[in-house]
Amino acid sequence: MPSINENEKRIGCRTIECVVLLVAVLGFRVADASERPNIVILYADDMGVADVSYGEKSAKIQTPHIDSLARSGMAFSDGHSSSGICTPSRFALLTGQHHWRRFHGIVGPFGGSVFERDDFTYDEANDRYICPAGKDLKRYRVAGRRAKAEGNVPKDGTYRYRALKSDCDACALKPKCCPKLPVRKVPRSIYETSRDVARNLRGTADYEFMRHERKKVEMSFAHLKTIIKLDRFRLRGPTGANDEFLLAATAQNLRKMAKLYMNGHKMSTA
Repeated sequence: MPSINENEKRIGCRTIECVVLLVAVLGFRVADASERPNIVILYADDMGVADVSYGEKSAKIQTPHIDSLARSGMAFSDGHSSSGICTPSRFALLTGQHHWRRFHGIVGPFGGSVFERDDFTYDEANDRYICPAGKDLKRYRVAGRRAKAEGNVPKDGTYRYRALKSDCDACALKPKCCPKLPVRKVPRSIYETSRDVARNLRGTADYEFMRHERKKVEMSFAHLKTIIKLDRFRLRGPTGANDEFLLAATAQNLRKMAKLYMNGHKMSTA
């Protein structure tokens, strides 16, 4: 009958073998590795500093290969996670976002995706999307089909970028990315370039000014619909619609002037 120490070693070795060591390789796709080395992250569940023999002389399980990696690189013993469970912490690591902005809990194999469209980076030069695991999503992978479809606009105005099934099947993020689909698809509108220009202006002083002015205009149109009851034009043709809209706007301005006069504001005769 094996001793307790032998059982502990057997269970420990089996656990290390079953742990998925390479969850994500953040391949930075550099031409020369000497300029900027690749970073490989070994991510495992339910492991602490004392679970490896590096820096822990009294560890029950010896991990010589992990110790060799730690000695040849940089070792950090003070780490923090956004959550104590696997799915949120891995999500935060891969996306750089707090998981609680979207979800909390372990994502099951038949649950919805936790990766949204914004988590995929669009490469305009190569017309592709790059997923959080570093794989490509393309519209066409055959040069002939790409040349044939050049200039053709989809009827629904949406391009669809798809990943390779082999990439999705081998990806550790598939249960969190596309658990109900064989491959991940990302839609892109034909007007997405114009939308990106608008998104880049978000947060600037001009954007905030126009955002404030836009609210004034939207409130005036809402007032026309709800108070003046201009929910549809009753006169036909562009000229009739123009005349009807001018009359409604005149009535709206007269209501504003009457309200100002009743509140004691002096009206200019100019």
